[in-house]
Amino acid sequence: MLKRHTLATALLIACAALGTTLAGAGAISQAPKQAPDRYTAFAIDPNNPGVTANVDITITHWTTEAERQRLTNILLEQGAAKMLEALKASPRLGSIRTTGSIGWDLRYARLSDLPDGGQRIEIITDRPIGTYEAAEQGRSMEYPFTTADIRLNAKGEGEGKLYVATRIAADKGTKVIVMENYSIAPVQLTAVKRLK
Repeated sequence: MLKRHTLATALLIACAALGTTLAGAGAISQAPKQAPDRYTAFAIDPNNPGVTANVDITITHWTTEAERQRLTNILLEQGAAKMLEALKASPRLGSIRTTGSIGWDLRYARLSDLPDGGQRIEIITDRPIGTYEAAEQGRSMEYPFTTADIRLNAKGEGEGKLYVATRIAADKGTKVIVMENYSIAPVQLTAVKRLK
């Protein structure tokens, strides 16, 4: 089995991306933007004391409601494997990277307004899988998504949680989407800031 610290460090080294519940939360902000939105954060891996990194997130376009619904329907009707395929085929909407890395493409980025005047960012993408992990074909391969949930206040500052390796499932009857994290605890995103 791939060690948990290797998966959590994947973000900090290979720059895995963030995630979402795929369920809309609050009123959705404006339609997809052309100008990039940029954010910075400080990542702390509680599974590995001392493992930290500066993270830069750039979003060039936000996922539309139609695209959110399309991916949700694929998950509900065809399962997570087909949703992963659809996600990989989706256009690049931005990237996440640590200082000095080339980054990782984002495939789903959703922005919604919160009642207190803040905003919620949900991002999902396929995660990078290294050669060793792919060759080993261990339990970690059942967790092919990277997901996160970031909450910002009205000043564009906040925090979030990053789940480097996640499994997504859905109950067709209740339409409830469930996410399971491979690691013991998510990577903490602190000092998140929207750049002007």
